Amino acid sequence: MLQYESIIRNRLKIKVAISNAKLFIDIQGEYRGFYNYLKIFLSDGKPVVTHWKSIDKIPASTLPSDAISSNMKKWGFKIFGTNIYYAHLQTMGYVNDHLADCHC
Repeated sequence: MLQYESIIRNRLKIKVAISNAKLFIDIQGEYRGFYNYLKIFLSDGKPVVTHWKSIDKIPASTLPSDAISSNMKKWGFKIFGTNIYYAHLQTMGYVNDHLADCHC
């Protein structure tokens, strides 16, 4: 993997990525799917839609992302914080942080 120019060629980060992937598979097995694991932390499973007035009001993390990140660290995940998990919640559509004047 250190030979591929299209990825970050840092031995430690590659090892962490492999380790995190194995832990992800462990969580899937334990909870019969990653979504079932997430449901523990996501209150009603419905997307959180916000209408922020300015971009500087959008948080970098929330209580659910804090809890998920903390729990995943207990599982052994590395280089994995609440901001990263909040971005994942946004990406998967659980959090919709559009600005109030956004056309979307």
